Amino acid sequence: MKFKERLDRFFSGRYGYDDLNRFILILYLIIIIIRLITKCYWLDILEFITVIILLTRILSKNIEKRRAENRKFQKIAAPVRTWFYNTFKNRNSSHKIFVCPNCLQKVRVPKGKGKIEITCPKCKNSFMKRS
Repeated sequence: MKFKERLDRFFSGRYGYDDLNRFILILYLIIIIIRLITKCYWLDILEFITVIILLTRILSKNIEKRRAENRKFQKIAAPVRTWFYNTFKNRNSSHKIFVCPNCLQKVRVPKGKGKIEITCPKCKNSFMKRS
């Protein structure tokens, strides 16, 4: 029981795990796979650096700084996530999503109808798009 209490005391007030740490961990695993395939042992240095960064972020007590770093990462990653979502998740969907240029409302229209006029349900703005 003493070990668990000491471990709990050690981890209290630490930052923990977030999206940026998940990305660094995935990057670390990709580096390991590349090193095993190519047998380039200079990648050991890159592995070591990624593990140090990951552990430093997880065990950090400067929570506000880590949150700011994570927010910056999320701003950068948001367009990439949206692209992946739109490309792969909606591939089998029978609808396509467009954004109204006037009010930025998302509008769902059926796929495969050719060039159609879309009317935004929110602002009633009409625009032409190919579905």
